[in-house]
Amino acid sequence: LLFAPIEEIAYSVFSAASLDPEKPDSRKAQVSLLRALLLLQGGVGWLGLCFGPSFAETAVRILYGQEWAASEAPAVLAAYCAFLFFASLNGIFEAFM
Repeated sequence: LLFAPIEEIAYSVFSAASLDPEKPDSRKAQVSLLRALLLLQGGVGWLGLCFGPSFAETAVRILYGQEWAASEAPAVLAAYCAFLFFASLNGIFEAFM
């Protein structure tokens, strides 16, 4: 939800730039944009990866109560935080290719 618009914009920009290979600065601009997007999404995703699994149980307990916190929901939420980090980077690399 957070990363999808950025990935769509990146896909549009990278595909439009690849249609005009005559420009010598086109590839440099693409690599520069790729680096900036990876830093942006990697930084936000890294925060989620670092703090998400640690606070997953607390978040489930506050939002859904003790019964859900005693189930497998915190473990699933922690795994989802790790998945989001890698999926966001994959989306940017996929748009670049």
